[in-house]
Amino acid sequence: MASAGVVLAETVGLKNSHLSSWGHTRHTRHAGHRSTNTQVTGPTHGPFRNPGVPMWRQMTRSIWDEANAQPGLLSCGPQGADHRKPSFSRQSRVTAQESRDWHQKNAAWASRSVWSISVSEIVEATLRAVDDADATLDPGQKRALGHAYADYRGLTKGEMKDARGNLLRSMIARGEQQTTDGGFAGEAA
Repeated sequence: MASAGVVLAETVGLKNSHLSSWGHTRHTRHAGHRSTNTQVTGPTHGPFRNPGVPMWRQMTRSIWDEANAQPGLLSCGPQGADHRKPSFSRQSRVTAQESRDWHQKNAAWASRSVWSISVSEIVEATLRAVDDADATLDPGQKRALGHAYADYRGLTKGEMKDARGNLLRSMIARGEQQTTDGGFAGEAA
């Protein structure tokens, strides 16, 4: 089993987590309760450093809005395939171009562009930002350079919709990150 990663930042006092008997997170939202379960909260280190630093998101055809030539509604996650943990790469570990190049060589779908959101925007959307780049992988698995994710687990459909919309607005306001396709055409292997 792979290890979980390090929580970069979370909304203190708002996200109240527990593990169900099946090991899945569930959330309670009653006043004054906050989980102390480190399997859920992970190690936290007080205020996170550099909250405005971007996290790169690859835009594939499945999350791109062709009609409006911008990231689509699901571009900030979650989707069924990501298990409510949409992937990003941390700018402090990899450039936007390096992130895109790795994606083009290793992912099932080619990246058409790179966009970004910041750790603080993830937290403002009531999500956790989790760095799992150094977490143990199961045999045969790959993980993007500087991998991190926005943790949507335990949110209601309404909460997910609100968080996704807030992140999408931030992403569109920041605009596309300048990268080249690196000579990769079509879909990656």
